[in-house]
Amino acid sequence: MTAESRASGAKQLLENPLLVEVLDAIEAQAINVWRTTSIVQVQEREIAWQSLKAAERVRTALQGVVDNGLIESRRAVQAR
Repeated sequence: MTAESRASGAKQLLENPLLVEVLDAIEAQAINVWRTTSIVQVQEREIAWQSLKAAERVRTALQGVVDNGLIESRRAVQAR
């Protein structure tokens, strides 16, 4: 799979309404749990934090694939 095709696929995922909705819901629930837990609910807050970070990592990883594809595409154009 070329960098350009990977970038295209990653961009489609980042723009996919269902994936966006799911990641947004995970983030919102994690923030809600963090806000509503008491000081003694350390484990619940830790799980919420990990969920929030996991959703962010998915978005960041996909955006990285898109960015790498753009860089590779520009390099290919410059090499011509």
